[in-house]
Amino acid sequence: MTRRFLITTADERSWKLNQPVLFLGGWCKLYSRRHIWSKLDSAVAAPYGLEPGQKDTLNDLALKMERDLFPAVCDVLNYHHKVQYSQRYWKIVVGYWFRLFLFIVINRYNTLVQCLKNYEVDGTIVFSDKDYSLETKESYSIFQICNNDKWNNILYSHILTHLQKTAFPIEYIDFHDTSSFKQTREHLEVPKSITNRILKSVLRKVVKVAPLFSRESDSVIVSTYLPVSVEKKLYLALGQVPQHYTLHSNETKEDADRGVREALTERITFEKSDPLEGILRALLFELLPVCYLEGFESLQASVSELRWPSKPKFIFTSSNFAFDELFKLWAASKVEKGTPYIIGQHGNGHCTRKRNHFLNEEQFADKIITWGSHDTGHHQSIPGFIFKTVGKKQDYNRQGGLILVQVSQNYLCTLWDETPEYVNYWEDQKEFIQFLDEIPKSKLTIRLKADSIEHNLTWSENERWREFDSSLILDDGVKPIQNLISENRLIVHSYDSTGILENLSQGVPMIAFWQ
Repeated sequence: MTRRFLITTADERSWKLNQPVLFLGGWCKLYSRRHIWSKLDSAVAAPYGLEPGQKDTLNDLALKMERDLFPAVCDVLNYHHKVQYSQRYWKIVVGYWFRLFLFIVINRYNTLVQCLKNYEVDGTIVFSDKDYSLETKESYSIFQICNNDKWNNILYSHILTHLQKTAFPIEYIDFHDTSSFKQTREHLEVPKSITNRILKSVLRKVVKVAPLFSRESDSVIVSTYLPVSVEKKLYLALGQVPQHYTLHSNETKEDADRGVREALTERITFEKSDPLEGILRALLFELLPVCYLEGFESLQASVSELRWPSKPKFIFTSSNFAFDELFKLWAASKVEKGTPYIIGQHGNGHCTRKRNHFLNEEQFADKIITWGSHDTGHHQSIPGFIFKTVGKKQDYNRQGGLILVQVSQNYLCTLWDETPEYVNYWEDQKEFIQFLDEIPKSKLTIRLKADSIEHNLTWSENERWREFDSSLILDDGVKPIQNLISENRLIVHSYDSTGILENLSQGVPMIAFWQ
């Protein structure tokens, strides 16, 4: 077997161009840089986690690690912050990030172990920057940074160090990252009409006045996915003045304290026969967001300044429970005192996917209102309806064309390697179009997913489509899809999309196909 130099990311500063190389995965080979890697004597390590039964095994492993480790996390956080909050409290606050942390580290660990087992490696390059750290400011940023080449390169190096079984040299290169990683939730802004701007101005004034008519026992209803008019009717049905709860910035100003994190790591690590669990414990406080540690006190101070009901009858949201740090901390403090916590379904996967990776609200919600499903496996579930489309009419053009709705390549935060699956997905899309007759093809619009502009640049989606067929009409996914639907007569969903349920509920003709 040829000995090869291991390449773990797409950052070419960690590559060797003058010897045989082994790419750890397909994500290392950017489409836009194919003129470089196509000339190398290279191999790509076999993808991890795609063998029959492996996904189920990995999912079970992650949930077991969560059950085993999370109580220890709660103990250390309570110790550090000098509090005695319940596991449910911490599950509300840090649970979503913790599950993502488990998935990412388990994936990176197993990918490396499988690679080193199956291939002869004669070296790798690791970035060395004493000022660089792996933690983010807040939890949502893990989605952005888990695709970052330098972050992954350094994470892989930490895992290699903990493995202590590397029989090849690791070359460290100095690299000071002068670019600033912006850890915020960025959204593509659709140009606002004059009417929308006026309504927004009126809303700002209402927001300032409405709390004057709120009672301390009023229920808090926020980000439900219900249309605004329906959400206001819900308020009135409860005998409350409609509110629009605005949240302050989630931005954490504090920086990570290396000494504190090293001390807490010592409290949670101990000799384990299982190397994976040892690595998870060793990396936990290297990756824990600043808002849960150094910024926690400031976050609590911001919560105390909220002009929200102090003793709400219940809390109801369909989205803020996942990554809204201020809301989560406020909600957790109320749940600790007995306030019922109701979560609304926030996507199609809640009841239809065997392994719905990131959903864990069943571990802390009192009730979960589904979009109609009865058999969810969770005792908290109550069948409801599709919040997004209630009371809304969706027109379509019976003489219009065809929409092919696309999904972007996923963030690198799943338990298995999804890159080969996305390559297969891409081939399916091209085959679908090749089978179209001339007239439907001439009326085809390919709807790209807007967030691919943010995190899927590595796939070079537009360039690939143009090279495949330059005559195709591409929609960038920014404008509301409802506008596009009204101009067409058939929607084709190429993945397990929320839009499928929305179209069904509104009588819009559609077809669905996916792997």
